[in-house]
Amino acid sequence: MDFSLATCVTIDIWSDIICPFCYLGIKKLEKAVQDFPHAVSIQWHSFQLYPDLIYQSDIDTYDIVAKMKGKSRDWSLSMHHHVVEAGKSCDIDFRFDKAKVANSFDAHRLIHYATQNNKGNEMAQCLFHAYFTLGKNISDCDTLISLGKSIGLDSKQIKNFLKGNDCIDEVNADIQIAQHLGIQGVPFFIINQKYALSGAQEPDIFLDALYQSLK
Repeated sequence: MDFSLATCVTIDIWSDIICPFCYLGIKKLEKAVQDFPHAVSIQWHSFQLYPDLIYQSDIDTYDIVAKMKGKSRDWSLSMHHHVVEAGKSCDIDFRFDKAKVANSFDAHRLIHYATQNNKGNEMAQCLFHAYFTLGKNISDCDTLISLGKSIGLDSKQIKNFLKGNDCIDEVNADIQIAQHLGIQGVPFFIINQKYALSGAQEPDIFLDALYQSLK
């Protein structure tokens, strides 16, 4: 079957900034997109794994994940070690020793704001890198302003945005849609409103789904 190179495939992604498997999944999707001869449009959707989480300077990622999963710290250390190794193949430098335990709600708001300014993908990627590699507190207003500025957004406008209530409804709507669709974990991908994929799939799986979505 012959497809026009003008064809554009839409990918809806539900993810959470504090989810390492989301970061892995996005990077693997990117590799697939590089080998796909058609335009791809990514639509970011909010999801919170731990909506009640608050910034805690006295607890690290290993302990908070162990607590959330009802496991030991040793289990958490081992699990995160495997994630670090997986990240290397995707050019991700996971630094869980630096990661700050924080709520991701305002970070999701910022992605929506950036999307309105045609920079949603850049903002999401920037937040993942800031959280997992740079050890930034993504619930901190000044940090979010700085990250937004780094991708070309106006810092004063971001500050005013974060102080207000804009995009709160959008984040909550994404979460409600996820519940309606039965999404229980992220990353979750819907390609061209036809194919759903869950988890950090390998690039060839994504690539096959991209082609299948055109049939």
